[in-house]
Amino acid sequence: MKLRENVKRVKRPDKSFIFSVKEGDLFEINQVGEFIIDKIEENKSKEEIVESLYKETGEDKKVISKDVEDFITQLKEKGFLI
Repeated sequence: MKLRENVKRVKRPDKSFIFSVKEGDLFEINQVGEFIIDKIEENKSKEEIVESLYKETGEDKKVISKDVEDFITQLKEKGFLI
């Protein structure tokens, strides 16, 4: 799993986005979304992302796993991930 080549990240002080240059789609992301995308760019698997978030937050792994899966699904549905 990785970001498509035509996808760019835009970070502003108050919010962050990923942007598809080809399609012109824009998707706002929060800090957790940024963290997940950072890990995707590091070629981490979903399981590794969940483990990293668990270590950072201490939240329930089942909740983290579902949230990561939902976020990845959204990125795929919007064409940001391959």
